[in-house]
Amino acid sequence: MKRKRGIASFLSPKRIESEAEQQGSDKVNDQGHEEVEGDEEQQQESVSDEIEGKDEQGQEEEGEHNREEETEEGEDHIDKVQEGESERQQDGMQSSDSEGERNIPKPLQPTASRVGPHDISKSRCEEPAQPTRESFPKTLQGGARRSFRTDWYKTHSWLEYSQSNDSAYCFPCRHFSLPDAPKTVFISIDGYRNWKKATMKDSGFCSHARSESHVNTMFAWGENKKLN
Repeated sequence: MKRKRGIASFLSPKRIESEAEQQGSDKVNDQGHEEVEGDEEQQQESVSDEIEGKDEQGQEEEGEHNREEETEEGEDHIDKVQEGESERQQDGMQSSDSEGERNIPKPLQPTASRVGPHDISKSRCEEPAQPTRESFPKTLQGGARRSFRTDWYKTHSWLEYSQSNDSAYCFPCRHFSLPDAPKTVFISIDGYRNWKKATMKDSGFCSHARSESHVNTMFAWGENKKLN
């Protein structure tokens, strides 16, 4: 009985050699392909690492930039706060100066004269018009001829006399009385000219000198003298 030969025994030596070379080439190709794949993977990993590194560097730079901006914002905020405090201090100083200015009593400014004849005082900065002469015009009053007398200036320093009108007036009441003060003949256009009652205790000069409005104007007149 004949033995069966293996498949290899039927192949020619050349065919066997060719197959061996083909197998070797396939192995080389497989190894080359594996090496190429390995190189590509390494390149991809390198690129990925490089990208990640750039991203991390960019994030770090962005973080530093943000920290710088925060620092600048913080410095700007501090500067604004300091400027605000400085402005408030200046406002407080100006306010204090303004309050101080308001608290300082200001001298009374000259005012236009109240209605009256042209030959008496025109403002509160002047002195009462007190002309002196040997005799004044006489008028018939109470059955006698009477006139203004110069010695009345000594008793009533506030008196002023108009020669053109032959009348007496009150200097402080004309220039220092309040708008709502009671009206009196001593600040009127015609003035006071009843020489008979001028020196009576219950009328004339004495009665006017006791009035509240006159007392107030005398005080204001005295204060104005101190300031000038």
